[in-house]
Amino acid sequence: MLLTAVAAGDSSMSRCELMELMFHGVRAVGSEVGTPGPIISRESILSPGGKRKLNLVIVGSKSSQKSLICNIILGGHACDAGDETFDNEKREGEVCERRVMLVKTPGWLRGYHLCDTPELIKTEMILSPDLCPWGPHAFILVINAEQPFTDVNRRATKEHLQHCFGERVWDHTVVVFSFRGSLSHRSAQSYIAEEGPPLQSLLETCGNRHHFLCEDNPDRSSTVKELLEDVATLVSQRGSYKANSKLVRDVEKRRREVLIKAEELHQEADGDRKQRRMLVTGKRTVLYPLLVSVQCPAMHSGAQWKYYLSCLWC
Repeated sequence: MLLTAVAAGDSSMSRCELMELMFHGVRAVGSEVGTPGPIISRESILSPGGKRKLNLVIVGSKSSQKSLICNIILGGHACDAGDETFDNEKREGEVCERRVMLVKTPGWLRGYHLCDTPELIKTEMILSPDLCPWGPHAFILVINAEQPFTDVNRRATKEHLQHCFGERVWDHTVVVFSFRGSLSHRSAQSYIAEEGPPLQSLLETCGNRHHFLCEDNPDRSSTVKELLEDVATLVSQRGSYKANSKLVRDVEKRRREVLIKAEELHQEADGDRKQRRMLVTGKRTVLYPLLVSVQCPAMHSGAQWKYYLSCLWC
């Protein structure tokens, strides 16, 4: 605990680490989303190697290029840029002297309402914060700057994030615009101005915290550093995000029920296959048709009629 560390005179703590620890609160178990909780220990914000940690949940629509942002932040090819899965993906690495963990969530169809999104996608999104030790420090909302952002996109984004993470998710969200080419600062600001009220309204909801990460930017390391510093400042002001434990428990319960039902159906189908296989490969009785005919003496002379009485099977 913080008081224990201070009372013991932990000389290994730098002033910066101590300040980060003082402001780095987590939410109490069972509390509502966004309710302040107990202060966490130094070990929860420092990796085993003594490096500061940042846990980030990457959210956005399917076409937002979340994998591209993960690759820019972590460097290299941490995620397959063309792969959009239905499961949460966790990646981590050392970036700007920090241990950074990214949890990439599956995305919703761009512009589609919450009711059109499969339950599997929503379930994975709701459970994504649990993949971060002590919860995520922030959410990175990825928006594709190569596509127009309309009011339909704004409503869809707000519906999905508030349903999965609660209304206070915006207090812990930083918007990151993805762009595969190169984009100057002037062009970035022009993009925000040109998109108009829908995008500007969303940015205001997030406290106007936003960054542009471009694939062809030769100075990507500095932009990533600025993003992480912005997240660290946000953490010092707001603390970490903690999911609504009741919502998470309900979702986990439903997922367990679905998995149990799926296993029962699988076993039932497997039993039917085995039974059909036994019928095909087992001992069979071969049936042969026997055609029986008789002559009728009562018929006209010289005419012989065959009456087929029946087909007997033996």
